[in-house]
This record gives sequence, structure tokens and C-alpha cells, in this order.
Amino acid sequence: MTTRNGRTTEALPQRDAPAIYWSRIGAAQGNAAAQFFQGVMYEKGQGLPQDYAKAARWFHKAADQGDADAQFDLGLMYARGQGVPLDYVRAYRWWLLAASDSSAHNHVHDLAHQKMKESASRMTTAQLALAHRQAARWISAH
Repeated sequence: MTTRNGRTTEALPQRDAPAIYWSRIGAAQGNAAAQFFQGVMYEKGQGLPQDYAKAARWFHKAADQGDADAQFDLGLMYARGQGVPLDYVRAYRWWLLAASDSSAHNHVHDLAHQKMKESASRMTTAQLALAHRQAARWISAH
């Protein structure tokens, strides 16, 4: 299994049902790491049926708590239109938040900046400004 920031980014095989069960409990109780993990499991379809909409919902719950990994992955979901409508402004906003998280490891920070650079070429100046305003509002609210 690979890890990012010390956390598993590949879902567990079916035989690891207890880990899936306890992760689900933690996610339901609001634990951002468990919510991120639930999102990964639904996104990958390992241990749980692949379901991009459920993955996006779990990533969103963790991202709203400031989880940089979830913010990055939610940005990917919006950029690909997986489980959510295709939306480069929202993708950019989540990547901007992931990149601005001082507690995020360099890997997430660098990946977020790379994705922001790639998506900026598809966006207008007005869209970029909107993404920055949305990110600033999110930071103010959290």
C-alpha cells in the first residue's frame, strides 16, 4: 500500500472488513481522516463498491474540516467531473486551499500547485478571480 502524508491512499482488500467497519464509524462521528479514507475506498472501489458520488461526499466532509488530502482529491473530482459536475472553478478553489494549508506536507502542496497551473490554462481571468474569492471566504469562515 502507498501512503500520502502517512495515510493510506489505497483502499483495503475485502478481507479487511474490520478496518472498513471502524473507518466507517470514525467517519460517521466526524473524524476527517476516516472521512478521507472512506472517500478513497469509494473512489477506488476497493473494499466498497466504486461510487464517485459517495467518494466526493466523503472528501467534501473531510475537506470542509481542512483536510488537505481531501481538498486535493475533491479538486480532482471536480476537474474530472467524477461524482460531481465538472467545475474548474471549484477544482481550483480546493487545490488553492490544499496548497495554502501550512500543515500539508510538501507532496500535497506541490501537487496542488501543479494542478492549479494546469487548470489555469483552461480558465478565464474572471474564473480564477472567483476561485480565489471563494477560497478566501472559506478561509474566513473556518
